Amino acid sequence: MGLRVSGKRALIRITPDGGTAFDASGVSADGRGRANAFSFEIGAQVVDADGYNQDYTEPVPVGQSGVSGSLTVFFNSDSGEANTFLNAMREAQHTPAACADPAEYTLDIMPEGECLFKEKWTLENVVLENLDLPIPHDNLLVYTTPFRAGAVTRKSISALLLGVEADGLVYRSLDVGTTWDDISLLADPNIGVYCFEHLGNGVVLAGLMPGDSPYHNLVRGTQYGAQWDAGQRIGADESAFYVYCLEHLGSGVVLAGADGSDDGVANGGVYRSADYGVTWELAQQLGLPVQALLNLGSGIVLVGTTGTYYPETVLGAIHRSIDGGESWTLIQQLGSQYGIYDLLDLGGGVVLAATGNPAGAGQIYRSADSGLTWNLLYEFTGTTYARCLRSLGSGVLLAGTQDAGRIYRSINSGAAWTKVADADVAVFGLGALDDGTLYAVGVDATPAGVVRVSTDGGLTWAELAQTFEGQVNCILGIG
Repeated sequence: MGLRVSGKRALIRITPDGGTAFDASGVSADGRGRANAFSFEIGAQVVDADGYNQDYTEPVPVGQSGVSGSLTVFFNSDSGEANTFLNAMREAQHTPAACADPAEYTLDIMPEGECLFKEKWTLENVVLENLDLPIPHDNLLVYTTPFRAGAVTRKSISALLLGVEADGLVYRSLDVGTTWDDISLLADPNIGVYCFEHLGNGVVLAGLMPGDSPYHNLVRGTQYGAQWDAGQRIGADESAFYVYCLEHLGSGVVLAGADGSDDGVANGGVYRSADYGVTWELAQQLGLPVQALLNLGSGIVLVGTTGTYYPETVLGAIHRSIDGGESWTLIQQLGSQYGIYDLLDLGGGVVLAATGNPAGAGQIYRSADSGLTWNLLYEFTGTTYARCLRSLGSGVLLAGTQDAGRIYRSINSGAAWTKVADADVAVFGLGALDDGTLYAVGVDATPAGVVRVSTDGGLTWAELAQTFEGQVNCILGIG
């Protein structure tokens, strides 16, 4: 259901000043959908579904005024939900209790379905000019109202996807993390999400910690994570348990890093798909779980593996491919048996690797020759793991650590770091939106999954109100 103009649809959300949002295009309390017609005008430009169903170009000029339009809401006559809301809206604006300005409302119009993530219109200071009487229509009632608004803005819509360990859900936010919808994965509550990769056009892959039989370890999402389906299992039923990392090389070629089977055999390796993650083949067993993948372009790809204690101590290592992931060469062991958790491309052949160290100092290694040779660059004293890295450009980097979880910031490409936030137990992932909003995800001492956000380039961080059951492993920003 939703806005239907020239066959298009939209989500319409009405929010009273200081009040709770009402979904005018959602499903009513009795389960019946509400179809809505909506249009508005800026000067002489009529904006309907065809008008705003375009890729984002530029914002409406600040201070734009003269906005007017009409809203028609169809709802089931047996359900008083829409009836009550719109009447309350009208009364608040036309029969104020005191001599004051009428209550103001905000209208958000967000494309849905094939229009998803094109852009979002926000009409502020909306005032209903009239409210027609209900009109019977096929067991539905119809409210039609002209309105005026003081300002209108438009922006590209963003989406956030959140992967949590072992609750069988992906969480999605369309409002920069303020609220989250939970979306079930394969109806298996024991599935956990370790990683995401956006392949473009709303197609997303998620690597999993498998739950119950048949032990799915990969799902494929469409509509920017709104719908998920089981992908081809990577490996035989018992040969590749977890999928820790995914990397799209372009043109539909995707690599996946997996660990060994649940019988303890160390046979982790790299799997390869040439059709956007629909089908997979083993590229090469590397003997240890693959935790990190990084595409450097021109067929050069790096892998970071974990180490092992048994039957002998083996350190994590860098492997390198020069043929798009079809074959691999061991380059160098790094750090400790805790292994390598993330890889970051700084350009010009410079690559960083984040490693764990049981001695209590997570480490950053650096390569200046596209991964051929490596040297220790920095140690985070007092923390066992350097878990994740992110570049903000111009030499500004972020790092998240585990065991004394912290967020660190560098302004010189990783040569030196400053702690900018304590994050309880662990920071497992870093993400961002195109507008520069940054996210750090992990787990606190409760233990509960937590999301922290920064809007000043990582200098300060605030924890979002919502927490999640189990640790948050990863976050993906789209748009």
